[in-house]
Amino acid sequence: MVLALGNLFNREGVERVLQNVADELESRGDRPWALLVDVREWQGGTPDAYEFWLASINVWIARKQLVAFAALFAESVQQFMGSSVRAALSARLPYFSAPDEAACWHWLREQGLAVGKAGH
Repeated sequence: MVLALGNLFNREGVERVLQNVADELESRGDRPWALLVDVREWQGGTPDAYEFWLASINVWIARKQLVAFAALFAESVQQFMGSSVRAALSARLPYFSAPDEAACWHWLREQGLAVGKAGH
């Protein structure tokens, strides 16, 4: 699944995004999946937005649904802002970040995931 996140994130914005993800996942059943988050236009978020984001992701990890996480950053400042997410997730599942979209898709394929047409 690919999520493009932009601007500033607050709790309500995260809730909307994660509800869309949950709706999409419902049609997939229990099949494992990976997440590629495109945060090249992201400008940060509120503490409660981060907390809710991580709590939801941790549920998917615990259910053995989310099996890999890749983040596509445009700038090192975005990577720095996302470091708390990386620290929280990297101990629980394979995590990768890069400023290059092709590198993210390549890494997801290396995890044994079928990326379909999106990763070409």
